Amino acid sequence: MPYEDDATLAHLPEKFREMLLSADACMERQEYYKALVLYKTMTDEFPDYADGWLGLTRVNLLIKEYDKSAEYYLYLIEILPDFNPYSHVVPIVKSDIPGGVKFAFALARRDLYKDALKLLDECSGVYPEEKILILLDQAKHEIQELYQKFMANRLEEYKEQKMGETIKKAILYLLGAVALVLAVAGVIYGVNRLTLELSIHEGINCLTIGRTKLEDYKEYRQNLGEAGENLKKAREKFQKAVSIDDSSWKGHLYLAKTYMALLDYEFAKGISSEDYVKEILAESAKNIDAALKLQPDNADVNITAARVYFENQNKQKAKEYCEKGLSLAKAMPDGGQDDNNAQKEKKRLIDEGESLMDGISKM
Repeated sequence: MPYEDDATLAHLPEKFREMLLSADACMERQEYYKALVLYKTMTDEFPDYADGWLGLTRVNLLIKEYDKSAEYYLYLIEILPDFNPYSHVVPIVKSDIPGGVKFAFALARRDLYKDALKLLDECSGVYPEEKILILLDQAKHEIQELYQKFMANRLEEYKEQKMGETIKKAILYLLGAVALVLAVAGVIYGVNRLTLELSIHEGINCLTIGRTKLEDYKEYRQNLGEAGENLKKAREKFQKAVSIDDSSWKGHLYLAKTYMALLDYEFAKGISSEDYVKEILAESAKNIDAALKLQPDNADVNITAARVYFENQNKQKAKEYCEKGLSLAKAMPDGGQDDNNAQKEKKRLIDEGESLMDGISKM
């Protein structure tokens, strides 16, 4: 096709588009090292065009130079914040899961934790074999731990930076006592928000691990102790979150979910105390009611409320919230073909709601 007839190439300099078409042709023929040379020449001579940098990201991933690929990936994000290279690497990662795991770690080493975890989630739906899923779960767990350390370091840096700025401003501008108090209060608010986010993230991680270990116990009769430890850690994290901000609907929601998981744990190990079970049920109801007041039209909140009231033997409320939650879940957008996470979340909520409705109808 003549260049002038291709609307996507017509605006490019002639030499650049010649190299681009040649490099892309090399990629199709799997002549990756020839393509590498062409993409490198493109970035040297035309550094302002994304195509060369994207080509280097993709070709280095294909030749298993994961750190180099991640470097170019990061560079693209930094120089072109409106350009998202993520969708261009997903097909390559899905075709080579072990390589995709190594690339995810390379992204994590550059603080691109969310992209790394999203890639691993994409991979989970490709090959359901147990060995692959175990590899992906281990990788996700390790990257989540790295992310937690990163967030904790950010929190400390934020505290030092903001407190230093506050003191400096107070001296330079001779702020009065009231102004100084307001400035410090602003810093404390910012620190508290970051601490809140970190507590919720760590809590979700502990809750996920606890639930997984509980399922291991039900199937293989192992890991019950680890399940209990992680669920109790999750409870502490979410309690900390709502103590920082009682209007955090996520904090209340996940605290209610954690109490439900702790109830399952009690039944699995043998109930230690009827009073403790009553406490779990009361706390779960208190927190889900708080979440409902803050987010009354959230599908997850309503389906969790249905589970809480099911366990509290309140059939009317359980049915009411389950019906509403299912209706909201079915109305959720699918997220499109490329948004695997949105599709999974919608399916999870619908499956959970329908299973719960079946149990409610038998009460």
